[in-house]
Amino acid sequence: MYLTNPSPLLINSNPFFLLPRQTFRRTSDLINFAAYFTKFALIFKEQIDNQTLKQDTMRGRKLCMKTYQHFFTACRIPGEDKDELYIHKHQPGSCQHFIVAAFNQFTVVYLEQSTTIPSIDELEQCLSNIWNRSKIPLQFQQPNIGILTTENRKIWAKIRTELIEDKTNVESIHLIETSLFILCLDDFILPKTNQRSGYRNSIQIAKMDQSYMSTMLLHGGGSQIHTANRWWDKFLQIIVSKEGICGCIMEHSASEGITMINFLKKFLNFYQQNYHPSSATSTTSSSATIIDANHGQDDLLKQSTTTTTILKSLPLRWNITLDLDKHIKQAEKHADKSINDLDFYVLKFNEYGSDFIKQQKISPDAYIQLSLQLTFFKLHRYIVSSYESCSIRHFQNGRVDTIRSSTKEARDWAKSMCPQPTSTLTTTTTTTSNNLIVEDVEEDQKIKLFKRAIQKQVEIMHYTMNGHGPENHLRALRELSKKNFNTIPAIFREKSFGEYGNYRLSTSQLPTDIDIIIGYGPVVPDGYGCAYTPKKDHIIFCVSSFYSSDETSSDFFALSLEGSLLQMRELCLRMNANGSSATFSARTPDI
Repeated sequence: MYLTNPSPLLINSNPFFLLPRQTFRRTSDLINFAAYFTKFALIFKEQIDNQTLKQDTMRGRKLCMKTYQHFFTACRIPGEDKDELYIHKHQPGSCQHFIVAAFNQFTVVYLEQSTTIPSIDELEQCLSNIWNRSKIPLQFQQPNIGILTTENRKIWAKIRTELIEDKTNVESIHLIETSLFILCLDDFILPKTNQRSGYRNSIQIAKMDQSYMSTMLLHGGGSQIHTANRWWDKFLQIIVSKEGICGCIMEHSASEGITMINFLKKFLNFYQQNYHPSSATSTTSSSATIIDANHGQDDLLKQSTTTTTILKSLPLRWNITLDLDKHIKQAEKHADKSINDLDFYVLKFNEYGSDFIKQQKISPDAYIQLSLQLTFFKLHRYIVSSYESCSIRHFQNGRVDTIRSSTKEARDWAKSMCPQPTSTLTTTTTTTSNNLIVEDVEEDQKIKLFKRAIQKQVEIMHYTMNGHGPENHLRALRELSKKNFNTIPAIFREKSFGEYGNYRLSTSQLPTDIDIIIGYGPVVPDGYGCAYTPKKDHIIFCVSSFYSSDETSSDFFALSLEGSLLQMRELCLRMNANGSSATFSARTPDI
């Protein structure tokens, strides 16, 4: 599903997970937060290794924990035919390591004692040294090698082959691909308004809305900002920005979003329970500053007096030929073009949430899926192939299957909710301000069709959860045929099957009780991506599309979606007033 797709991982594949915005007044605050994040990640890895991680369950059913094993071992390697999911096996007693990216420079940090997790002071000392060492004039920096991982996978595969012709490059890329994770430390991008005090414009920072923060996490802002300060192939990338934009990016072929949510939920609990201000914060005087022509004043991070062990860290080096330098510049152009093309909108729908939907005895997921179908129909007057991820982790080695929401029942109901010039349904006639006659479907008919659509959606949801969905079965048949007979059966070459997999509406529910925003880009040029998180009294949607498509508009879709949800509430209230109610299970799968 993932490894055969040659599209760049940037925007097209890797989802983001945005934490609540942090407040970092000094660099030491950023370093302190990053140290806690790093320490927790190492604790989490230890729990995975020792199999002491709490068992995931869904309504009492145990879920397969295998994908957690890939958290700190997985890296996607580009291939000219298809990519490879490389799982690095650490040898017992061997020295493990993670990578720190700062100012587009990569540094390896060795964990000398694999059984001992460094203290916060030790990590702060190490990270502050890396930050200051990486913050050097541009002419002395290593090339923006990370930007190459944003390229089309086939192109990146060829470039990687060139890159590893040099021994130094082989060593550096091996250290990245076998690392536990990438910790990305990002500097400010907003301008300072007071160079003497070093404080940023508080109004500018306050105006950072969720859409802006989400896109900064999703793609890094561009080749001249933070996009090259990443290694997009690595499964786990932890982002900590001076602007307080923090979270994770994951490479999707190794695991599912729900496992990343669990990781972040546990981190927030760990941070709240264990947080202490940085020792560097308390010991740094107001006069302890360093001057940098590009970045102005900054606080000097002092070494902690309680540190007893120095973590070994070494900058990664790269030998770049003229051809590789051209590839880097080309990759920067491609990445910037993709980033500028992204149309992203975060909608927080505050009128109601999952509590109201459950009061109607309706599955919140089925309800929201129908709201998306209604919205697309309102905008285009037809429905399209739609994807919703569905966890099947209650099976051993289970990952996901696909819930198909674009049903005949959904189309008929959506059509009834939109005034039509003509209709074969039970209707009443109204005249518009332009003296056009339209046919409105009577309320009883809308309710009847709504119930049918909900029932069908719940039916599909349940049989997919239970392993009876057609998607994985068909994909397996196609791949087995290619492998065993070196051919693709006619059914998979049909135009209709191509449209079947052309997900113009790619969606996923990521339920969580913590304040995290999750999103991703669209998977086709003329489509929408829509991740949503239902809360008790509100619903968060992350809508994405591309400006280059004349068919899409993220903000228009989001505002139309808001209208659809209000229409559906009115329909439910009328249904209740008439003494009619839905009788469907409110149980919702963990998607």
